[in-house]
Amino acid sequence: RNVLELASPVCLFGVRALARECPRLRLAQRLHERLGWRIMHLQPSSSAVPELEFVQLDHADVYAREVEAAFHTASYAEAQERRLGITGRWQDRVLDQYRSVAWEDWDSQGRQFPRAGEGNLVIRLPWDTLLLIVPGFLSRKEIHSLQQVMSPGAISYDQPRRQVRNPDGTFTQFNEHHKEAWLCDDYDHRDTRRVAPPRLHAGQPLSQWARSL
Repeated sequence: RNVLELASPVCLFGVRALARECPRLRLAQRLHERLGWRIMHLQPSSSAVPELEFVQLDHADVYAREVEAAFHTASYAEAQERRLGITGRWQDRVLDQYRSVAWEDWDSQGRQFPRAGEGNLVIRLPWDTLLLIVPGFLSRKEIHSLQQVMSPGAISYDQPRRQVRNPDGTFTQFNEHHKEAWLCDDYDHRDTRRVAPPRLHAGQPLSQWARSL
C-alpha cells in the first residue's frame, strides 16, 4: 500500500525496542529523505512497571548519533590500518599469504587437516568467509600454561544476574549459567541487562601472555 495514502500520524512497529538496534532506523531515514516526514521513535524507559513509560526521541538526533559513531569507528579502523601498513580487504590479504582450497573440494577430499610443519590452510567458505587452519598453533605445554593463567584466581570471573523485558513491560531476572571476564586495558564493557549497577564489566589489565598471543 502507498504510504502517501495513509492518514497521519502513522505508527510503524519495529522488531527491536531500541531504535539504534532496529531496522526501522534505516527505514525511517528513507522516509525522511524521500517524503520529508518528521519521525519520532518511541522506546521503553529503563524503569520497571509501574514506572515504565515510553521515551520519545527525535529521529534526526538518533540517526545523527548513529552516523557519528559509525564515522568514528571507520576513522579509527582506517588509522590503525595505515599505522600497520594494511591495505585492501582482509580476505584478499589472507588468500595471498596462504594456500587455499574451496569448501566443496576440501569436503570431497575427506576433510583433511594439515599436519604440523605442512603450513597453514585456508578453506574458502560461502558468503566470502574464510576458515584459517594453523597446525601446531599451541603445544600441549602452552595449552596447559594457558589454562593455568586463565583459571579462577589468576583472573577474576563474574557470574552476573541479568534481566529481560517481557511484552507486558515487566522484567524476568535470571542468573547466567556461566562465568565471564572482560580483559581490556583501554575501557570497560557496558552490560545494560545487568540487574544491579554498575551495569558494566570492569576491564582487567591484559597479562603478558595475552599480549604475546
